[in-house]
Amino acid sequence: MQTSPFDTARQAFEAGLAAQQAGRLDEAEAHYRASLAALPGRPSTLTNLAATLLALGRPAEALPLLHEATTTAPAHAEAWAHLGEALLAAGRPAEALAAYARRLALPEPPPRAALRHAECLARLGRLDEALAGADALTTRHANWGEAWLLAGSLHKDLGHASAAARALQRAADLGARPALAHWLLAGLRNARDADAPPLPPPGYVEELFDGYAADFDRHLETLEYRAPELLLPGLVHRRYATALDLGCGTGLVGRVVRPLADRLEGLDLSTAMLEASHATGAYDALHHAELVAHLLAQAPAGLDLVLAADVFIYIGDLDPVFTAARRALAPGGVFAFTVEEAPAGLGVELRPTARYAQSAAHLDALAARHGFVDTSPPQRATLRLEQRQPVAGQVRWLSPR
Repeated sequence: MQTSPFDTARQAFEAGLAAQQAGRLDEAEAHYRASLAALPGRPSTLTNLAATLLALGRPAEALPLLHEATTTAPAHAEAWAHLGEALLAAGRPAEALAAYARRLALPEPPPRAALRHAECLARLGRLDEALAGADALTTRHANWGEAWLLAGSLHKDLGHASAAARALQRAADLGARPALAHWLLAGLRNARDADAPPLPPPGYVEELFDGYAADFDRHLETLEYRAPELLLPGLVHRRYATALDLGCGTGLVGRVVRPLADRLEGLDLSTAMLEASHATGAYDALHHAELVAHLLAQAPAGLDLVLAADVFIYIGDLDPVFTAARRALAPGGVFAFTVEEAPAGLGVELRPTARYAQSAAHLDALAARHGFVDTSPPQRATLRLEQRQPVAGQVRWLSPR
């Protein structure tokens, strides 16, 4: 007896569901695709395949499936929730906000949909609305650490230090990303020197910039961001055969430096940022990599220029960076970077903004210890605005002795 297309699709769907629940995601994908081949357009299969692709880190492939599912079945609650996840992963928070709003309008919305809705508002800069949503969740779900973590982060961004500390401590006590919560708490108390954590928790920077990639350049315009142009005066006296842009972001430095370099490469922790950099056409190669490891993988003395614009605000301990840059730079090469400036008498400071600052004396000591000299006098400058206030920084141009 011949099996009907419906039975074939059902059997493949059930096999996919079993594989998905067991964590065998590649197998689940194959079964769901077989189910769709037998019975195209079924919303539940489209949604489960999309959820599998999201778990595999492939949101771009999930999006068309979820758009089809929500168009075919507008009341399919899971499809709207997964669509929000895919849009957030793709760096499209405005569209994700609309998807989560649709999920919240359907019966029995889960708390996570409300949390994601608040996260979308935060990414769009609507911090007061986001905080209202997060605070409502902490009231309704007092033992949900993720809600407290979001509320604490938003209180921090709005300058509510005491409320932020209480919420973040509550999140840590409940086990919600305790490493991140404690790192943010260290910033709130202005942890300095030996008390300052050397780095953010793993994944923090990548997650932060993946979420902001789509609107990053527009956001920087509102902050009057100036780091790339501040680096240029100490570089224009020569050409560089090989240049590497650490933390290249959306390619703002690349566009400025490209005329000076025969070959320009960039790297970043954020894949969304790398996609934006690729679109500029400024780079000969781009790398998804951690900067110290990538520098250490370079041929010794193989680079003429190493750049880092507003990157070291996410690194407290610069000693490994200086070690790796010194090894990678050719004689006469240039190590050019910006930092937020810590007050005199300090070395390193983790600030309530969750960014690091380094003092001039600390940078001088690092340079001397690693065999660097200034190629141009250090410059003090305003790097950008933070809550409409100027952020004081330093611009440095160093070269191996």
